Amino acid sequence: MGQSTKFVLAGFGSVGQQVAQAILAEENSALEIAAISARDLSAAEVRAGDMGLNVPLIRASEAPGHATVVVECATYDAFREVVEPAAKAGCHIIAVSFGALAIHMDLLDIAREHGATIQLASGTMPGLDLLRSARERSVSSVKLQTRILPGSLENEPYITENNIDLRRADREPVLIFSGTAREAAACFPRHINVAISLSLAGVGLD
Repeated sequence: MGQSTKFVLAGFGSVGQQVAQAILAEENSALEIAAISARDLSAAEVRAGDMGLNVPLIRASEAPGHATVVVECATYDAFREVVEPAAKAGCHIIAVSFGALAIHMDLLDIAREHGATIQLASGTMPGLDLLRSARERSVSSVKLQTRILPGSLENEPYITENNIDLRRADREPVLIFSGTAREAAACFPRHINVAISLSLAGVGLD
């Protein structure tokens, strides 16, 4: 077998832990966690210890010093903190919270400038290659209609700030938002990554 691919796991919440568990469960895995970055390093240390994972615990800015591949499993708010230093170091970045790109599009320019790659982990959206092809000819707009369970939205700031009553959703669909992918990502950062995938593969965020 060849050498394993080392990467920094940037973010060690629910998603990051699932990634770590999947790798640890695979015998002779071709992937190796070189380090874990997290905002709360003490909590990350406890979680890693519970898994029997003995790797350096670092800040996001230190990731390029441990591996050239960074897997971002952080949060919308921490996205730039993880991606910018890795992009400036020319790393290959696999982004999970990429809805944040809607307000950090300059990170794509930074990545191009430094020879980095930002790969979107868009497993929920198959067929993007067809959309990329179609945009070269006839596609001028793309519409995404998404239905989300009201329980997962009730604490979102957009819902409370706009006094949207979700109780009707027990009986019928309730329209809570209509707009561009850029606007949707800003209003619902935890729910609308798929719109960013479609936009970047298709005709843009607006």
